[in-house]
Amino acid sequence: DDDKPRSRLRTFLGMLFVLLIIGVIAVILIMNAGQPAPKPTPTASVGQNITQQPVTQLPVLTPQSAQPTEEVTQEAVDNFESLYIALADFVLPEDAIAIGETEFGDSLIVTICSEEGPALNQNLSASMEILAENSKPYADAYQAIAVSIFDCERNNTPRVIAVSMEDAIAFSNGEIDNKEFQRRWRVQDFRQ
Repeated sequence: DDDKPRSRLRTFLGMLFVLLIIGVIAVILIMNAGQPAPKPTPTASVGQNITQQPVTQLPVLTPQSAQPTEEVTQEAVDNFESLYIALADFVLPEDAIAIGETEFGDSLIVTICSEEGPALNQNLSASMEILAENSKPYADAYQAIAVSIFDCERNNTPRVIAVSMEDAIAFSNGEIDNKEFQRRWRVQDFRQ
């Protein structure tokens, strides 16, 4: 008879312990539910070689449409913040936007990191479309837009594709379709 109360006490304490654990887990989940997931922050310093920046997983992106600024001012031309925002879904090395010379003349060049293979081609297409759709503020300052895309982990030779500013604007205005826009791209022998 003496074992029955002890057995009931052990069962009661065991169930109480399990309920306590479940309660603690529930409180932790509830407290963390309202907090956004942490965003990774870049750790590269100015002048750091991009090969030191780990690139683990690169998404295959689809172009996003952004409304470019209609009024072109020198401030808009000198400030690439809107381009960085439009290209936020891509992996960009330090100082990803530069001015360089292509066969078209002075060109606005964006460098994108991408894995080799199908992802590189898809990211190239998506980034060229985004750059074209955001090119109007730079139309008076540059003759072309270009994307320099390569595997930043391997630091391989970049693939540079350029298109005239006129064709970029025509694409962004819907005057030419995606297929025609891509037909007008030109491979560049360019080293940033």
